[in-house]
Amino acid sequence: MISIRTLLFLQILALSILSACGDDKIQDFSNQNDETFWKLTSFDSTLITVLAPHPAGSIFAANVGFDSGIFRSMDNGDNWNRLNAGLKDEYVRVLAIRQDGVILAATYNGQNSRFITSTDTGNTWSEKILPKSLNIRDIAFNSSGHVFIASVESDETSAGMFRSTDNGQNWTQINIPTITALDLEITPEGEIYAATSRGVFRSNDEGNSWLKLNEGLSDTIVLKLTTDIDGTLYASTDQNGIFRSMDEGFTWTQTGLVKPCIEVLMSHPNGYLFAVVGFHAAIYGCIEPEGIYFSTDKGETWEQLNEGLTDKKVASLAFSSDGYMFAGTTIGIFRSTKTTTQ
Repeated sequence: MISIRTLLFLQILALSILSACGDDKIQDFSNQNDETFWKLTSFDSTLITVLAPHPAGSIFAANVGFDSGIFRSMDNGDNWNRLNAGLKDEYVRVLAIRQDGVILAATYNGQNSRFITSTDTGNTWSEKILPKSLNIRDIAFNSSGHVFIASVESDETSAGMFRSTDNGQNWTQINIPTITALDLEITPEGEIYAATSRGVFRSNDEGNSWLKLNEGLSDTIVLKLTTDIDGTLYASTDQNGIFRSMDEGFTWTQTGLVKPCIEVLMSHPNGYLFAVVGFHAAIYGCIEPEGIYFSTDKGETWEQLNEGLTDKKVASLAFSSDGYMFAGTTIGIFRSTKTTTQ
């Protein structure tokens, strides 16, 4: 049974998307008490590590397993097509899609990463040569289309960050003062925030110089970063939950979700936050999986959003362009039962 607060969340979410979508109509959620929020799609096989919406309206997914690869759905998850032309026997760890439709992905074979791109909505892929053996954890890009990758250490020379201004043809190593970069967040103004094993760093000059921003962080192993519509910055940590900064990272305060191992953190365009507690820790049996949490008040309070989610080991989240929410789990992809627009 969906809680009253979840219903309010859906109604307000619908209103926020309506304001951005002109004459789109609102679904009536007032009589949804007998329906669950999540339903398993036709992609119901293996661990889904990546979900990403394409500007043209499709959804991309990547999985891990004997049939690993990249998949695309053009009908909101009802059907999925494999897109493995140009891929090798490896799994996709990261996939990012720019507003111009160019898809950037990093694969991993257990030892090092490959960087691949597609300019035709995933039908074909081409490899871009990396400067050295890397273990890529994240891909981000700024408004100019410049690409940034974060790599964890296979050795000290391969850790940190790298930048390309020509879609991966050439790379420059960025001198970030740390050895393990885990996640990147780039604002519309071009500020780069890096989540690292030594806290949060910020650069205002495409990575040429960095400022360490840890005041108020009681845990400096930072796993994920996200910003909301107001520019508020959020950081999830290894052991002490989610922190919030309203001054570009200079100071941090702890939010109401004090849980370990929050490895999925994202914001919706209306400012709502979504977090997943303990994916890898649950996989290894260290903690019980708790599924998805959401907050409507900048992280002050949180509620679970798990109705119908039969697998709470969630590795990825995404919103489609028309309002469906997707969750990638160890048994496949779930989709919200209702869209917020019609």
